[in-house]
Amino acid sequence: MRSDSASTIPADPRTLGGELLFPARFPRAAVERDKVPLAANTVAGQFQQRPAPREGGLFDRAGFGIVDALPPIEKWVRAWDFAGTRKRPGADPDWTVGVKMGRGADKRFYIADAVRVRETPGKVRQRLINTAGQDGAAVGVRIPKDAGQTGIAQAEDYVTALAGFIVSAVAPTGAKEVRAKPLSSQVEVGSVLLLRGRWNEAFLEELGMFPAGSHDDQVDAAADAFNALASVLQGEGLIEFYRRQTAASSVSESPRHGWSMPSGAAEGSTIELVAPAGTGSVIGLSGARYTPDTHGCIAVLTADAGPLLASGFSYAAEAA
Repeated sequence: MRSDSASTIPADPRTLGGELLFPARFPRAAVERDKVPLAANTVAGQFQQRPAPREGGLFDRAGFGIVDALPPIEKWVRAWDFAGTRKRPGADPDWTVGVKMGRGADKRFYIADAVRVRETPGKVRQRLINTAGQDGAAVGVRIPKDAGQTGIAQAEDYVTALAGFIVSAVAPTGAKEVRAKPLSSQVEVGSVLLLRGRWNEAFLEELGMFPAGSHDDQVDAAADAFNALASVLQGEGLIEFYRRQTAASSVSESPRHGWSMPSGAAEGSTIELVAPAGTGSVIGLSGARYTPDTHGCIAVLTADAGPLLASGFSYAAEAA
């Protein structure tokens, strides 16, 4: 039985994987020459009549490790990809997917869970809320903010519904393959592992077929989760940890800085701070996102100044 041919030719003479169908007309040298400008999934479809190569297209499923326990995790995020079509009898619509991924203390990336459902918009919204509650406040939530009024309104509704959680609504940009490439690169070097579970097979099957498969919802969610984690620098975890502790302690007095709101400063006013070297975008207690300028300075709301100072930021005047 040939191992990688799905040809419908009645008398296909091939018996080995990769064997040529018509060597007299297309010898090995010509076939290998023509493979050079083609992507792996194109070669699979053109030469072997398979929709995706055995070793994977953008993702080689053999590159994913599977573990039975997780190491210490520095940062968690669950990224969602929402289905644009509803389930109908006889149809194969998209899925709503939420992929939970963590960055380990060993600097590798661990996928712990993949929620995959086909539901009405109302049930999807409730599933999102319930899943966030089960994950806990330590797990960030990333949702897409699609272009157009409907997409923006949906993102704003979800952010409001997830009050108390660290939520980011990000507009997808660029081709799906481009957004998935950073994750693919880490899979290639063995830095992405799955926590063993019943969801593993469907996840690996979809990523192994990408971008030629019929669905890419798990790919999109996994890529978004990875990109969110990979862009987080050291220090942001401290801020989020401090945010979770505010229910049990006051942020108005930092033992490190003795911070208090400057005299005359209003709640909505801003204070200029200097971020620790290498800091990227950070999220304050209020939920506002800040990105340091070329000098490392940010103007933050007074409500965010205390937690940021406690996690390593300094007054601009101090830095000067």
